[in-house]
Amino acid sequence: MVTERGKPLGRLVPLSPDPLEALRVLAQVGVVRWSGQKPRPRKPVAKAKRRPVADLLLEERG
Repeated sequence: MVTERGKPLGRLVPLSPDPLEALRVLAQVGVVRWSGQKPRPRKPVAKAKRRPVADLLLEERG
């Protein structure tokens, strides 16, 4: 059991021998769905053209 100031936050459990088994269990109970197809590639992350986004946020926050 993982706790913070005496309150439970989570628990550590050993990995399943089959990594896909956890996904199968989640699908069986309706937490996740699988379309039967391969995952599509993710779209690229937007990038700032001139200055890093972190700099713009820091400037905006003052």
